[in-house]
Order: sequence, then structure tokens, then C-alpha cells
Amino acid sequence: MTTSLKERTRPRATRAPSGATVGRALLLNAGFEPLDVVRDRDAVVLFLGGHVEVIEESGRYFHSPSTVVPVPSVMRLIRYIRVPNERRCVVQSTRNVLTRDGYICAYCGGVADTRDHIVPRARGGKNTWSNVTACCRSCNSEKGDKTLGELGWAVTRECGTPNVLVPGLVGIRHDPLWSKYLIAA
Repeated sequence: MTTSLKERTRPRATRAPSGATVGRALLLNAGFEPLDVVRDRDAVVLFLGGHVEVIEESGRYFHSPSTVVPVPSVMRLIRYIRVPNERRCVVQSTRNVLTRDGYICAYCGGVADTRDHIVPRARGGKNTWSNVTACCRSCNSEKGDKTLGELGWAVTRECGTPNVLVPGLVGIRHDPLWSKYLIAA
């Protein structure tokens, strides 16, 4: 069986470097500000559509019968887009609260698997980052709609909005190639 020159010179698919987040690419604005984390597939579509330039390659490739496309790890938009401030906020989800608090219960120090409103919503507490903390199910069940003063409990840490530059980075391990672009922001 003979192979063509094109087949012999085509780069082989390789694995991502150890520690890299497989399947994700960092998207930068035209001014190199981090915007979001996108799937590899979406990154390739943006690249093929001419909307981005590849800054760093991941070392992986998408193959078709006639083309090999390198998968970006870091890419930059060709045109600058204005991003409203409210879109830069991290969504308050259970996963994001647990990630912010390191999966540690604020009341007993055990492994947290849910979140709790410090001042219960039934008592007028707000659904804000400063009023929500990670906790284990047993503490959450025992606390119910009581206040910390009624139970004699205390929160072991300050609660606030996570200090994250890119909302898509909450809870994922990122590729080491991204570090220099995240520091600049």
C-alpha cells in the first residue's frame, strides 16, 4: 500500500501537556484582556471563520480527510468587543460557592457538599455572595432557618464575591500556557 506525500508529512494527533485542560481554550479580547473559556470545537470554528488569531497552540489537532487544523490553547479576537461590567460577574451557583470556599464547611470544617444562607432567606437574608457559604448537609439540616446567634455558631471565614478574572475559569484547572495572559488582566 502506498501513501501520498501529504499523508506522510501530516502531523500526528498528540496528547495535551500534563496538567492542561483538555477541551478548552482561553479567549482574549483584541486588547489581550481575558474574556472567556470556550470549548476546543468552538475555538476551531472561530479560527476557521477568521474571527480570531491563534496566540498559543495546544499541541492537538482536528483532522478531516484533506485538512489538519491545530487546536488553539489561547486565541485573540481580531476585532475589539465592548463587554458590559455586569457580564464580568461570576454567577452564584452551588458549584461556584463550593469552589470559592474550597469545599470546606464554614461551620464544622468538614467536607462541604451544599451551600447555606448565613442569614436565612426566611428571616430576610439576601441571596448575595456575602450571605452564602459552603457547608455540609448535616450542618445545613441542623441550622435550618435559624440564625447563627440562636445556635451559638460562627462562620469560620469571610464570604464575598470570588476574585476571578474570567467567569469561565471558576472550578476548572487551566492550561499552564494561560498564566501569562491571566496575570496581565
